[in-house]
Amino acid sequence: MSKNQSLADLLQQAQQLTTDLQTGGELPRVHRNLQQIAEAGQRLLEKTSGFPDESVDVKASILLGSRGFDVPKLTQKLDSLNAAKTLEPIEPVVETDIEGFLRNEHENTLVTVIEQSRRLTFDEAERHLWRSMEGEWQLEKERILNSLLGPGPDLMEVPSEPEVRRSSPLSLQGRSALDAVGMAYAREVYVRNESVLDGHPHSLVTAFYDISRNFVDKNIAECWTLVKTLLDVPILPPDAYKHRSSSPSIQQQFVAQSRSYLETRYRTYIQETVYGSLSLAQLGGVPGTYQLVRSYLNLKQAAMIPDLEDGLVDDQPVWAMVFYCMRCGNLDDALTAVSKASAAPSCVELAHCLQEYKNSDNLRLSPSSEAKFQVSYKRLMKSCKDPFKRAVHCVLGHCDVMNNHPDVCVKTDDYMWLKLCQLNFDTTKGSHHSPGTGDQLTLTQLQHQLLEEYGEEHFNAHQQPYLYFQVLMLTIQFEATSCGVCSS
Repeated sequence: MSKNQSLADLLQQAQQLTTDLQTGGELPRVHRNLQQIAEAGQRLLEKTSGFPDESVDVKASILLGSRGFDVPKLTQKLDSLNAAKTLEPIEPVVETDIEGFLRNEHENTLVTVIEQSRRLTFDEAERHLWRSMEGEWQLEKERILNSLLGPGPDLMEVPSEPEVRRSSPLSLQGRSALDAVGMAYAREVYVRNESVLDGHPHSLVTAFYDISRNFVDKNIAECWTLVKTLLDVPILPPDAYKHRSSSPSIQQQFVAQSRSYLETRYRTYIQETVYGSLSLAQLGGVPGTYQLVRSYLNLKQAAMIPDLEDGLVDDQPVWAMVFYCMRCGNLDDALTAVSKASAAPSCVELAHCLQEYKNSDNLRLSPSSEAKFQVSYKRLMKSCKDPFKRAVHCVLGHCDVMNNHPDVCVKTDDYMWLKLCQLNFDTTKGSHHSPGTGDQLTLTQLQHQLLEEYGEEHFNAHQQPYLYFQVLMLTIQFEATSCGVCSS
């Protein structure tokens, strides 16, 4: 220290050095003591030295040993691994050793052939195994199917060559998703095919009808009842189904079966209704449709309906008795009801027309009688307020085809029966209706109305598929029925 420097000068110089360090510099200030600096240097040395710490190896050995690993043995296996290619020379040879090179190539070729043969053998054995398992599973499926179908042989024999005679009850190849109902239908199809091959007649529709009566869903049984009724035609040419749209006689036979189905079904409905309330229905007298209708009208209290005409028979409205007897398909009982009300002039006139209608081959009045009946209807029925009387006259005279009679035809079956009764199958000149009057309804018009104008939406086919099925079948639209069933 210079003698000329005082303590004040030294303090000023120290403060100047501190200020320079705080205000700028290339290196940041380090707030560490000497011991911290020594420890940081030791850590840097361990990272850069390249010599692993022995404590790490010891900890790893303890961890692996606790898990059951033999560390020394694993180390030897890892050291013995050779990353060289499989087909490299078995023994190292120099480039000029031709004999050694050929020997190695020969041995490598033998090893390659052996490896390929081994692989092909395993592949072929696996294919044989899978074929054997599929064959056994196929036989097991056939045993299960045969056990579901009923008594039969334990194992279905499949002939290797085509044969005329077959002893197995059913043959279903591949996986089947059929339930009990589907299997019942499949069995009947098989039986039908066997009967055809043996030359014996077999009605597939009748067979389906018989098995459907055992199903829980009664709608299916009702559908097969309808199909069986439609096809139960006494005399039908072989090509009837092909020419049904162009032959009025064939159409008339099918429509007659449709009417018969609706009439039988309605009589069953009345019978169930009456038997369900015998005390109120007061069923008595000679068993038959007449007494059923009278008891049914007791339940409906038809005598209390206003605007009924021409009096009562057996305490029931005469025109209601006539209509419901006709609705059940019993024209004899309808005549009985009209005869009991002979005091009314309109009943006397109707009795003659109803007798002629009943005796005709096609349930149709003669052209002259029908023309007079229609004139009488237009003159008198416009002021008639009795809904049953108007409906009876429209059925007998095939008139006022645009009137749906909602007062008496409250259900789809009633509407279908009314329209089928009013169908005209003879549209030629000189027929029942004069050309150009428009007062006629043909089967083609009714089919178009139900299928095109009303369609699935009107009948709510997705919610009521059986109703739409019956509507199309009753109008002889078999193809449209099949499409509707598939879409539903």
